[in-house]
Amino acid sequence: MWLPIRGVIVTSQSDSSEYDFVSRFFSPAQGLDEDHVTGSAHCCLGP
Repeated sequence: MWLPIRGVIVTSQSDSSEYDFVSRFFSPAQGLDEDHVTGSAHCCLGP
C-alpha cells in the first residue's frame, strides 16, 4: 500500500486494564515497516 504521507499512527483501545490504548506507527516509505516504541508518535496521543 502506498500513502502520500510520512507515516500513519494506528491506535486501539487496550484489552488490558493496565493500559488505556495501544498504538503502532508505520512508515514504509522511510524503511520503517512498524515501530511499536516510537516516542515522537506518542507525543501527539493522550487522553
